[in-house]
Amino acid sequence: MGRTLAPSTASPSTIAPATTTSGGPVEECVPHSVLKCINGRSSYWPKCDPSQAKTNTGPHGYEFGFYCTQAWSDSLNAMLSDPVVGKCRNQQAIHNLLAQVAYETGYFSTVYQPRDGGAGLIHMIPHNWVVNARDMESLWPGQGYEAKALSSGKTFFQNASYGWRSVAAWYKKTNRVIPGCNLDLFDHDFATQTRCILSWVNDRSSAYNIVADCLAAGPSTSVSTTSARPSTAAPSTAGPTTAVPTTAAPASPPPTTAAHTSPPPTTSSAPVVCRAVSGNSAGATDQRCRAVCPLLSPGGWPCGAGHPCSCESTEITSTSLSTSSAGTHSSTTPISTSGPRSTTSKGSATGCTATPNLNRGVTDEHCKRCETGYRWWPCNEAALCTCDVASSLAAAATSSIPVVTTTLI
Repeated sequence: MGRTLAPSTASPSTIAPATTTSGGPVEECVPHSVLKCINGRSSYWPKCDPSQAKTNTGPHGYEFGFYCTQAWSDSLNAMLSDPVVGKCRNQQAIHNLLAQVAYETGYFSTVYQPRDGGAGLIHMIPHNWVVNARDMESLWPGQGYEAKALSSGKTFFQNASYGWRSVAAWYKKTNRVIPGCNLDLFDHDFATQTRCILSWVNDRSSAYNIVADCLAAGPSTSVSTTSARPSTAAPSTAGPTTAVPTTAAPASPPPTTAAHTSPPPTTSSAPVVCRAVSGNSAGATDQRCRAVCPLLSPGGWPCGAGHPCSCESTEITSTSLSTSSAGTHSSTTPISTSGPRSTTSKGSATGCTATPNLNRGVTDEHCKRCETGYRWWPCNEAALCTCDVASSLAAAATSSIPVVTTTLI
């Protein structure tokens, strides 16, 4: 599949000026130059603004456009300034948000992937488009977002008037489609955001570090910036999963010219004591809990209060090494299995198997790929595959590959 260039916005006459619901002035929370800086640091993805000097065409299989233009920057600032979101002066919230969206969109160069039909600054499969638009309408009533999304399809998310509000809706509401989420992600850490975008946690620290540098180097605004790197419980998530992608980036971070040394792993003062909860229905054993829980952030499923593995006074040291394709970047990031256990039981079946009686052409062999964290068809449709938690936990104990413990939505 070749490279396609799509218009990044509707015609000027159809793009409403960036405003907040309060009707007040829009603060410049993020300068336009910062978005171009973030994109410019990637030698893999094409430019996101026509004014940039980059000439690389980007990888095949994506539809590219310009999603960091002044119009998109204005819409971002309007969303952050809007009382519904209210994060214009929150430096960490902005840092996390830009890093997630940069990863999801190939550094603001693509919001549509023909390979899975997903679209958006937070990459969503078509099944979630109307859900997201309906959530936009609940946050900003009277705008007719649902009807517009139904009539426009993918182009709805390629419009600067809607793109960043779609992100806000995902952060505040639509992430409920990921089991164990239903959070206001603006108020949660980077790793939690990743899990509630992709459904499991992967390494997104390259994007996080680039955003830190560009915010620190950007012009002074009313928002203080930070160059702090994420803790070991922070940058580790995915790329458009849909809703998993929820993203438009490849399964591993794209090569960049950035080289950063990540902070050392953090530990707590007490030892790890993790055991299987007696009578749990997830197939957890003491051995599996001891193998999996030290890889996770404290409280991450299936370890912690109310989960199949009970951990007391945990000491979690995450020291997995992530090397970019350029070979210059290492990070200390946790590897996490995804959200809560599936509520669909397959009896004695193990692994990920095709849901019976669907007649959708899905086989157990197709679904087997979901056990390794594979994010495309059929793993990106909730109804097609069901994954057994017990076998997923066992796989997590013996593999460094993120294991999907519930069907992607």
